[in-house]
Amino acid sequence: MNSLADSHADTAPYARTTYHYNAATHELSSKHQAARWTLSKQAGTLLGLFLRAPKYTLSRDEIRFQLWGHAVVSDDVINHAICRLRKQLTSIDTPDPLQIETLPGIGYRLCGVEDAPHAQRPYRHWVILASLLSLL
Repeated sequence: MNSLADSHADTAPYARTTYHYNAATHELSSKHQAARWTLSKQAGTLLGLFLRAPKYTLSRDEIRFQLWGHAVVSDDVINHAICRLRKQLTSIDTPDPLQIETLPGIGYRLCGVEDAPHAQRPYRHWVILASLLSLL
């Protein structure tokens, strides 16, 4: 799978006020607890997308392009990926749980994290370019 998420995989940990996520190992840990949770590869990659730009809304097209690249992926596949991430996040027992908020007709947003000064916006220009190229 040659998606942008694979080619730009960030192996540096994402540190937030309450959580620490290591993209290389797909491990999420809480700074308040000693426990660590290992997410599936897809759920971990999806969480990494949300953590790169906290409180930013990811559209379905951005998720589709970041996770699957140029592959044709239905909305149901995206729904299942979000659902699996939500299930894995709800299994984590912390005082400040991470949650995925659905914004109908717009996309998804991660709640429960604070903005970090080094947070990056997702590669929106690549999504637009990929969408235009797929029309050709």
